[in-house]
Amino acid sequence: MSTPTPAAAEADPLLGTTLGSFRLVKRIGQGGMGTVYLGEQTLIGSRVAVKVLHEHLAGDPSLVARFYAEARAVNLIVHPNIVNIFDMNVVPPRRFYLVMEYLEGESLSTAAPGRMAVAEALPLLIQVCQALTAAHRHGVLHRDLKPENVFLCRREGSVPFVKILDFGIAKLFGGDTQAGLTTAGFIVGTPEYMAPEQATGEALDGRADLYALGVIAYRLATGRLPFSGGGITGVLLAHRDQPPQPPQQLVSGLPPSFCNAILRALSKRPEDRFQSAEEFRLALEAVQDTLGGTRVEAPRPSPAATPAPAAPASPTPAGAAGAPASGPARAMPATFAGMLQFPGGAQHAGSMRDLSRGGLFICLDGAQPAPFTLLRLSLQAPAGEWVDAEVVRQVTAEQAAAWGMAPGVAVQFISPSRAFKEALALRMEGRSPSEVAGVTPAAERLDTLCERTLSALRPKLDKTPYALFGCSQDADFPDIRTHVRSARAEVEALKERALAASQRRELERVLARLQEAGDAISTPARRADTDAELGNWRGVARCIAAGLTVTELDARRVRYLRGHPGADARAHVHRVTGKAWEGKSATTQAVEEYERGLQLDPLNLALHQAYWALKRRSPTPEGTRA
Repeated sequence: MSTPTPAAAEADPLLGTTLGSFRLVKRIGQGGMGTVYLGEQTLIGSRVAVKVLHEHLAGDPSLVARFYAEARAVNLIVHPNIVNIFDMNVVPPRRFYLVMEYLEGESLSTAAPGRMAVAEALPLLIQVCQALTAAHRHGVLHRDLKPENVFLCRREGSVPFVKILDFGIAKLFGGDTQAGLTTAGFIVGTPEYMAPEQATGEALDGRADLYALGVIAYRLATGRLPFSGGGITGVLLAHRDQPPQPPQQLVSGLPPSFCNAILRALSKRPEDRFQSAEEFRLALEAVQDTLGGTRVEAPRPSPAATPAPAAPASPTPAGAAGAPASGPARAMPATFAGMLQFPGGAQHAGSMRDLSRGGLFICLDGAQPAPFTLLRLSLQAPAGEWVDAEVVRQVTAEQAAAWGMAPGVAVQFISPSRAFKEALALRMEGRSPSEVAGVTPAAERLDTLCERTLSALRPKLDKTPYALFGCSQDADFPDIRTHVRSARAEVEALKERALAASQRRELERVLARLQEAGDAISTPARRADTDAELGNWRGVARCIAAGLTVTELDARRVRYLRGHPGADARAHVHRVTGKAWEGKSATTQAVEEYERGLQLDPLNLALHQAYWALKRRSPTPEGTRA
């Protein structure tokens, strides 16, 4: 993304305007698809990145639908090396935007304008492979991977943490044929990093992203691109026809295995490259092992956030779930039989795979439901617990043949019940809920570490989510998510031990409760409902700061007041009293009255605004907490 000139920034009509609850204060990037702004929450000042789709593209409904569908698909991936998208919305008539996490650091293009030491480059490249592995598993291509879209979050005393930007959004330019040009004539991707098949409009799969990563690796190793000059056409033809100069001819002393890995990634034919990002990652880690004890580990996602291993391309028979087991958890089968029900249709069995906490892939031949279609599914056949789900991505037969996978659709679970979450936990362990029903476990010795962990958790399970995860009620969202991941990782790790059957079942119940409690406070919309019931107005302030819109806040307040009649009237008395104290410059008394009002009516935006406006005028250590 290019950096705007001061004159261009001054002429930007969006600067100073408000989208949702965020005021756009600075343009921080611009690309062919949209402009990215630094957004500040108007009440509390929290910062996010707001990407606004270019207005000349927003007039195409199919393009907007792809914009949203890809954003949903990116959120389905749920990988720490891919930038988080918090919200997607529109300001009528057609200003479409995404709200993303604001990252502190710099892009790879800025951090490494020239060569980078091999030992420093490898952990970064490995992290990109980790992100691509997760994305490709869900059928999502980047199609515009380049140093500007690789962001390095600096962390003191450790390897920079990589975040991939614009992941999947470039796909919105591609038609169903995955052509390299849009109807408007734009090239999908950046010519210097485009795979040969991408430039010629052929069908693409994840190996096109691996080619782009090979270009990035070449640039880090040598300080130059493999092909440049001759304009766009010359560069595209060079990618297609010219072999790159071997890196070791440009820079002496490069590890031969590193050069070989780069050149393999830059193979003209996709079948000659690495066949998966995971294979590329293993090759890069092998290079690290040749550096004679100087291996630097790339930051890894916590166990709770690590995606399940990729399922083989060849589905196993639907009945291959296996027999009941009372010992350690089995590996989750590649495919399993579940039940489906499309709108207005009958229930029928279907083959499912790539199960995660957020969704799964349904193998479907023939006609496929369109994105945003709602359906119901169960994780076992005959049906057990049902859940509503939404289609977020299609993989046609043609695309499936190129990817080496089954055609079908990726779906995202919608508001799963606790019973479904328990069934999900069992299925992810490799067994169907029906397998363990009515089974009496044999007497087994209790695992000491597991029992110690469960004993510490049992008294907390019925408490508030904050007490369960040990975080404060006004914690910010990154802190909450860290606590949730840590708690889940600790419990998930116990599943690898030789446990008594009773302990294993209790672990699943605990994990389901952790999932439920984490969901209740990990997103602004759900957390606002939870905090309102707790009278936790500081938590509500965090939700507003994280992008909860006025419309969403008002809708939740209506529901809250319906269950708490008279709360708004009592809160109004405190607000009026606070205003009176404020008029007398009695700040302490005014603050106390506003806080009493907020505790009664936590979702009252006007009361929040009055309170925080007063706190900003009279800053105190207490006033800076949110």
